[in-house]
Amino acid sequence: MFKTRLGRIGIVVCWDLAFPELTKKLALNGAEVIFCPSFWCYEDKYGMLTDERKHEVPEIDTESIFIDSCVQARAIENEVAFVYINGWGEFRRDRYTINLLGRTQVAIPFYGRVSMAEGEELLITDVDTEMLSLAEEVYRIREDTKLLD
Repeated sequence: MFKTRLGRIGIVVCWDLAFPELTKKLALNGAEVIFCPSFWCYEDKYGMLTDERKHEVPEIDTESIFIDSCVQARAIENEVAFVYINGWGEFRRDRYTINLLGRTQVAIPFYGRVSMAEGEELLITDVDTEMLSLAEEVYRIREDTKLLD
C-alpha cells in the first residue's frame, strides 16, 4: 500500500481476489482504492482437475460469475473502490493457448459495479471518494471489524 495525492492505494494480484482477508487488511490500514491486476482466463474454471473430471464443471461462464461477485463484494465489504484489471483475448505462447476473459471493472459501495470493459478497450471511470466516506459512516464495517481483534 502507498500514499498518493489522490488517497491511499492498495494492490492485490490476480488470485488474491479470492481471499477477502487480503483486501480487508489493506482497508483496515487505510486503503481507499484497491487495484487488482490479473491474467484470468476461461480455462481457469477447470483448475487442477483431471481430464476425466472436467465434464463435471457446469457449462456456464463460471469464471465471469466468480470475478463479478468477488469484485463487488470486496468493494462493498471493505468500503473501498475496487478496480479489477484483466487481459482480454487469446494469448499464445509456443503451443500453449488460453482465452483471457477481460471484465476489467470498477466497483464501489452502495452501487456495486459502476463500469466495465468486456473486451479490448480503455476504461475511464470517475470515482466519488466521498461515497467511500459515506459508506464507512453508514455501515461502519471497518470500525466493527477492528472490534473483532
